Amino acid sequence: MSVAIHCAAPRPRVSCALAAMLAAALFCAARADIVCGTWNMKWFPSGRAEHRAPAAKEAAAFSEAARILSESVAASRSAPGDGVVLFLQELRDASCATGLVSRIGVQGLKVASCSAFRNRDRRLGWQQCAIATTLPVLASGSELWRQSHGAQPPRGYSWALVDGGADGLVACFCVHLKSNYGDVTDLDRMYTWMKRMVCAEQLIAEAPQVRAPDGRRPARFIVAGDFNTDIDAPEFDQEKTVRMFFADGWRDAFEGVSEARRATHPGRGRKYRSSRLDYILLKNWDAPAVRRVFGGSAVSDHDAVFVRVAAGARQRPALPVVPAEEDYEGGGSGAD
Repeated sequence: MSVAIHCAAPRPRVSCALAAMLAAALFCAARADIVCGTWNMKWFPSGRAEHRAPAAKEAAAFSEAARILSESVAASRSAPGDGVVLFLQELRDASCATGLVSRIGVQGLKVASCSAFRNRDRRLGWQQCAIATTLPVLASGSELWRQSHGAQPPRGYSWALVDGGADGLVACFCVHLKSNYGDVTDLDRMYTWMKRMVCAEQLIAEAPQVRAPDGRRPARFIVAGDFNTDIDAPEFDQEKTVRMFFADGWRDAFEGVSEARRATHPGRGRKYRSSRLDYILLKNWDAPAVRRVFGGSAVSDHDAVFVRVAAGARQRPALPVVPAEEDYEGGGSGAD
């Protein structure tokens, strides 16, 4: 006796690799532009060097800083789906970074990395660097600057490797370089310059070494933060910190913008003129579509600096270097 066996047609199976490729393709197609913002927040949230402020004052600082960052992101985005990467300096610790990011109100924004640098006495410092983003984070961390050429820079940098979708992997670095505080003689100033140039040398060498866990390399790079040097000021003519990045193929996000419109540290009467201490440097990107400086906050003596870069920009014609008049709000800058 024969038995007929009826088999259902096999259901098509999609391999894990193919599923991952399809998911990546959908992500790339959906990814919009990326908004980048940097802000030195001046001993946030107390506003005082290694001292806590009354709870009410610190709570007010959180609210005001969150408002500034939320409004800056909204004003810089072309659409709600634009990615966001924030580079924040002078935060007390990781809990302050998390508390601030939770108040900004940008959907999907989370802390990708926050440093925990220690002072020379081994106490945890109160000037940490953090990166927050809405983009998928593949790897992150922080690194100390190394002694080189007889100079030991303070602190280090935080970093995050994010998936920029159409822009490929983007390596992001947040820096807060040695300040000019206490420099009296020419020798003091030269030693400070050397400390900053050592940082530039190390980061230029280390940025291309970042890898995703699966070995993929970043396609694009962003360094942002407080460089504490002003390429527009004659007193820094001999310092090469920022120009070292230019020589390596990086570009200034505010290239072609007038000095007055790209100043980030408002002057203080006759003592200091307004200057530019904060930068967003880009590698393998075209000119940003938007460049904005947001000033007027009591939280910090620095202004917040924002740009928007276009997804897949290298496949598009370069955007005009000089943006429209309305692309600037506030502004100002001096020596820190």
